Amino acid sequence: MQHSLSNSELNSLILPQCALVTGAQGGIGQAIVKSLSSYGVKIIALDMTLNDLERDENQAVEQIRCDITDIKQINQVWSRLLEQGTKIDCLINNAGIYPAVGWDDYTTELAHKVINTNLIGVFMMSQSFARQTSQGGIINVSSVSAFLGSSDPLYGASKAGLIGLTKSMALALAPGIRVNAIAPSVVNTSMREVIPPEVLMRYRQRELLPSGIEPEAIANAVVFLASSLSQNVTGSTIDVNNGVYLR
Repeated sequence: MQHSLSNSELNSLILPQCALVTGAQGGIGQAIVKSLSSYGVKIIALDMTLNDLERDENQAVEQIRCDITDIKQINQVWSRLLEQGTKIDCLINNAGIYPAVGWDDYTTELAHKVINTNLIGVFMMSQSFARQTSQGGIINVSSVSAFLGSSDPLYGASKAGLIGLTKSMALALAPGIRVNAIAPSVVNTSMREVIPPEVLMRYRQRELLPSGIEPEAIANAVVFLASSLSQNVTGSTIDVNNGVYLR
């Protein structure tokens, strides 16, 4: 992977020694794992399913199966890491679900699943992280729908809640732990395939930049927020949205 930083900048760049990435099997998750590990960061990759993640032989990635809506599984992960002496310096809360259903199609069960995955699971993972360290970073992957709304109402609500949670955690965990969010627009992953065509069209019509958003663009923002380049940034949200929404 090519880096745009000069050799001197790379030499002075400070990145976490070990990062935990949730939703590591998704398109964005895989890009985050590959990008961070290319800088020498050890990765703990969490997902509900386990498949071999693409990486070079010299890149350290440990995969653990975990459903972040299950507090027992979360506790088991952190207990396992404690037992093996693995200290996490950065938590990337990337796991999320997008059912792509309308207002009238939501059941109570599905509503709970979306909120539990996209919001409560993030909180529980972050709480567990902050209990084992007083230094480091938390990065939450939200969505532009947090600001624009979504055709999937609870998805949009959960991502908006994640922005508020990011700010509240930044207040609670300062000064040792920086907490920030990334709000992508439509990214070229498998999730794009379930977005209604008319919704995709509305996004494309509003974009100021012509190129599609690849998962690597989100990974680049993660690297920035995880590194010493963002040492004065907390409680903030980085928009990676081709200009769909301007704040």
